[in-house]
Amino acid sequence: MGRNSNDTDWALAAAYVEKVMHSQGIANAELHRRGGPSVNTIGDFLNGVRSPDPSTLRKIEAGLRLESGSLRRIALGEDVPMPSQLSEASASVPVNVIEVTHSRTPGVETRWRVPFDGPDDREAVVRLIAEAMRDVAATGDGGSVEESVSDR
Repeated sequence: MGRNSNDTDWALAAAYVEKVMHSQGIANAELHRRGGPSVNTIGDFLNGVRSPDPSTLRKIEAGLRLESGSLRRIALGEDVPMPSQLSEASASVPVNVIEVTHSRTPGVETRWRVPFDGPDDREAVVRLIAEAMRDVAATGDGGSVEESVSDR
């Protein structure tokens, strides 16, 4: 990984992602559950096995609730502050949540709860979910998906 011809240093972005994941107390599986890419893709990125494509960057940013484009800016050498942690005051404010349930086999469900801040954030989450479901549909496994928006 490292630098490429565009002077993009993905190792800087990977180190930043590791710091954010540590500060949020999450591992690769939790980032994936939050809408990030597959656990293997996350591991490959963090370990320098491969450079991320734009879709992977969007998924990581969404899963960590980072500003869109921040990882590319970091890889280009810009300073991007760490996301602030929720204060006790803001933790009590209701957060909008998209809940997605997927069932391939009757009686066996996978459920995701993805928080979002506002209409733009919600649209990004919905796009990620739709992309994931297109991938599932392409496998031919079938199944159904339900989406609901609620306050936590």
